[in-house]
Amino acid sequence: MELSEEWKSLFPIGASTVSPLLLSDSALGPLIFNPKPHSLTLLFSSTSLLPPLHLPPHLFPSRFLLSTEHSSILPSTASSVASLFGSHNENDSASYFLHNRIHILKYPDRPNVVVFFPTGTNDDKVGFFMLHVKDSELHIQLDNNGDIFRASSGSAHRILRISVNQVTDFGLGASDLSGNSFPVIGYLLASTLYSVYWFVVKHNSILGRPSVFYLGGKVFKTCPVVHACWSPHILEESLVLLESGELFLFDMESRSSSATFKGTSLRVPWNDSTFSENKAWLSCEFSWHPRILIVARSDAVFLVDLRLKECSVTCLMKIETLRMYAPDDNERFLALSRAGPDNFYFIVASSSLLILCDVRKPLMPVLQWVHGIDRPCYINALSLSTLRSHSKEDTFKLASELGFCIILGSFWNCEFNIFCYGSTLPFGKGSINMKLSKINTTFSAWELPFEINLSNYECHCGSCLLREELSKHALPEWIDWQLKKEIVLGFDILSNDVAALLCEPDEHGGFTIIRLMSSGKFELQRYHASWALARNLEDCHEQDKESFCAKVHELLCEKLNTCGFGQSRSCPAVTAVFEDVKLPASFHEVSLRRLWADLPLKLLQLAFLSYSECRELIGDNQNRVALEFLAVPDLPQLPPFFLRKSSPHTNDDIVGPVVPFPVLLVLNEFLNGDSDLERGEFSVEAKLCLKYNEVTQVAGEIAISAHGSTCFDDHAVSLANDGEETWVGSSKPKSFSLYRPVAFNCAATDIVQGNSVSSDTIYETFIFHVSEKSCKQTESVGQEIFDDLCPIELRFDAPAKKFEPQDLKAYNLLKRQMTKWQESFDLYKDFCIQSGFEKSS
Repeated sequence: MELSEEWKSLFPIGASTVSPLLLSDSALGPLIFNPKPHSLTLLFSSTSLLPPLHLPPHLFPSRFLLSTEHSSILPSTASSVASLFGSHNENDSASYFLHNRIHILKYPDRPNVVVFFPTGTNDDKVGFFMLHVKDSELHIQLDNNGDIFRASSGSAHRILRISVNQVTDFGLGASDLSGNSFPVIGYLLASTLYSVYWFVVKHNSILGRPSVFYLGGKVFKTCPVVHACWSPHILEESLVLLESGELFLFDMESRSSSATFKGTSLRVPWNDSTFSENKAWLSCEFSWHPRILIVARSDAVFLVDLRLKECSVTCLMKIETLRMYAPDDNERFLALSRAGPDNFYFIVASSSLLILCDVRKPLMPVLQWVHGIDRPCYINALSLSTLRSHSKEDTFKLASELGFCIILGSFWNCEFNIFCYGSTLPFGKGSINMKLSKINTTFSAWELPFEINLSNYECHCGSCLLREELSKHALPEWIDWQLKKEIVLGFDILSNDVAALLCEPDEHGGFTIIRLMSSGKFELQRYHASWALARNLEDCHEQDKESFCAKVHELLCEKLNTCGFGQSRSCPAVTAVFEDVKLPASFHEVSLRRLWADLPLKLLQLAFLSYSECRELIGDNQNRVALEFLAVPDLPQLPPFFLRKSSPHTNDDIVGPVVPFPVLLVLNEFLNGDSDLERGEFSVEAKLCLKYNEVTQVAGEIAISAHGSTCFDDHAVSLANDGEETWVGSSKPKSFSLYRPVAFNCAATDIVQGNSVSSDTIYETFIFHVSEKSCKQTESVGQEIFDDLCPIELRFDAPAKKFEPQDLKAYNLLKRQMTKWQESFDLYKDFCIQSGFEKSS
């Protein structure tokens, strides 16, 4: 179906298998970014960089104050006090981790950068240090005590957000209060819950480092600050949005003598009739003109035009327009940012979707993605050339220059995705193609979004994922799992010209980030463009995984080889299964062993693990989670090792199976490309029934029935004509015996309920190996002498032991008593006669 470009944009990428605006082409180049091995560098670490500990929202004083909603009762003192604390939802615990805590300001004329971040006992100060490159090495400049530099506004309130605005040349901007003209590097603002503070960053040529000077601030006493941003057009201007929807424009040149900014209140005619408590103001940005603003609310995005005397407001996007692919009633906008290729474009993220918009096309998205991130709060758009810089080849240079990327994620939930988009025109060399691509206004998504691992510490193996999920549920209500692990608190991308001085070119380019970890470490990490997403399995558990896998592999191979299931086996699989049957086993157990024997060794290794690994998975949940498995016995037998006992484990024990057998069976069929599985007709019961029929037929050929002819399933298939599955040495006397316990031999005189009598032979019919010879008593014999006492070939899961003459005297006494009992028990004598077992005298 041919659709217009506007209609195509209504179908989000990832919402269905077919996305009309999804472009997948190798000409785009690699669009996946993996951490470059051995590129992690620790820049600085200090306990002063640890995030401050705050009272968990679950334990706010309001929780312990009584309140009532009954109108007939006057509000109590407790309820009045509780109302002062406001309402706290379950997401309040993440409020301290909503915003990026790092921002980088680059020197305009040299390979120096300044890293800014909140610091102090209450995050009430601006901390910073300088990085400079010398001889291809990165050096960090701290104060004389080896600590970070600090700048303060004099306020003790916690800094929630910081933002920088970089100048393009030295000498631009205002001078400091003392009148000394130092080159201005840029400007910085820091906002708290009720205030905003402005700083100017200058290069101190005397000290050879940056200096930060406080310019002034503004306190909003009655309404919290929602967002503050710098103008990309006029460096000294900034915009502040309050929770009430009020907008203030500030110019740093208009501060008063008391170091306070008055600001200009922008009279925006919001339609108050459409506002309710469920709609919260979200963010603000400058658009393509210094007096055209984009303001986002949880339910809508507006364009505010202040160029004329009368301010005009236009709705650019409504949450209702997304209902087709975001039907949840709680869907809301969460983040806003400017986007490329110019300031006409902006991006907004809702609970489910990421939308690229053009201010010239209200209510009509340019592109949409289903982002799949839980409550995203960080959003940033940049050129693809920023992420694929410093490359050895220029094969994808045109795509890099014309492509754009959006990084969307959540610091609290530790997940970030990259979304790429750009021109839909085919790429080719030549100036004509370049010009056409630049003027093209039709965009498409370049490949599906992909995850980027910012911390480089997560392991995606099954053990770590299971351990993490168990630890989340084990924590008390007032402790968040994120506070128990190392997470990224903030990051920024190092400028390409500085990063290029630190490393060799990558094959397809890459980028370098500086990040702040919750452990108080600043780290430098290089990422390179790749065609496939890399996993961190080898780096995380390489040594443990190798030793553990080798041990399990060796043990399973030993068991299988002993039972005739080694790689060099010569007898058929069914034969090897019956060779494992020594003690009585039901047909159901034998059929299960047959199915287990068909599994490849790589799947068997999934089902068993060391006991130490099992305890590590459980962790602190040992009193909550029942993950106690039996140990694999030393006695040679086939999986799933029915003949074993429960006993205290050692860390060297191999336990299992820890994965349900149906799961392993489905995995095996999937790996083998089973057609029934693809058609949805696969059944574990059907597979078991098939093996049962096979076992039944073979058992009838190799075993003597202790109760005459045994009626097996009518659907059993004879294996007489099967050249591969025949019993080796079938002319020899039959060494197996079949029997059904007396309890299952129900006659007319048996006590039954109605006419229902169980006749399921898969559970009621047992087979065992008959002892072939008796043991001659000599001066020293072993445990084999017990084979004379019954027709079953006994197997002892214990160390071999030799009996001395004094032990044989006791054995002979017990044997005479046992023989006397056997001769007086008619049912046992009949059993021995029918099974062909000749009892020793």
